[in-house]
Amino acid sequence: MRVALLRTDGVLFAMGQLTESSDAAQISDGSHSSDWMVRDLELLPTPVSLPPGDGPLWRRLKSMERDILTGKSPKDPLSEPIIQHDRYLPTEMAGSANDTLETFVDGSGWPTDALVHQAVDDAITDQSRDCPANETEEMGASGDNTVSPLGSIATTNQRSYTLEGARDRALAFVPSGMIDIDEAYRLLVQLRDKEIKRTFPNVRPEFGILRRSMLQALLDSGVASKAEYDELIPAELKRMTDRGQIETYLDTLLKILSCVS
Repeated sequence: MRVALLRTDGVLFAMGQLTESSDAAQISDGSHSSDWMVRDLELLPTPVSLPPGDGPLWRRLKSMERDILTGKSPKDPLSEPIIQHDRYLPTEMAGSANDTLETFVDGSGWPTDALVHQAVDDAITDQSRDCPANETEEMGASGDNTVSPLGSIATTNQRSYTLEGARDRALAFVPSGMIDIDEAYRLLVQLRDKEIKRTFPNVRPEFGILRRSMLQALLDSGVASKAEYDELIPAELKRMTDRGQIETYLDTLLKILSCVS
């Protein structure tokens, strides 16, 4: 069964295939002691905070919802999330009817809850062991996993791109005077390709702050301040954008956009 995995604070951080061992042992009262395993664990590039609630931590996902969460559409596996499917986005999932999200319960008071927790912990440990350190998001209990890993490093043409100095590098793309919208588009694309992608090499393009849909929304709305960004940019676009890129580059993007005449 494919499930979405939530932390206890309501942050959806991964998906996996939850399976029960076929050799569950029968115990004295006639019930069964089950072993659980999480296979094909997939960490979301940007964990999503869900509305608070008292529901269980494990929710079954349908294939369409799975694709939307990972930024895929059935027609184009590399495309970014498309707005017409916003009814499948995570914040809508949490409060929707059972035909959208089916809660996984077994009717006996969650006797295997601790075993499921252990299965997820084991899967995360296994994945961390198999992946290079700079490609695996740290899932420590005390860490804030809603932001991209701060250790991302990429080297292109012998130049090292790290978060240290990223804002200063981005300021080089801010024009000294007023520009038209075509020039703003050109500068933003250059900023994306020459700076953002190199500083955040592990963020998938469909979650980038200057992916096609977000870039178009920024230009069409005419935002020039943080208040206008909060008010005019659609919530679903902001929700599906990498938090680390927002925190690092939003101020610079707004400086460029404020120069549009």
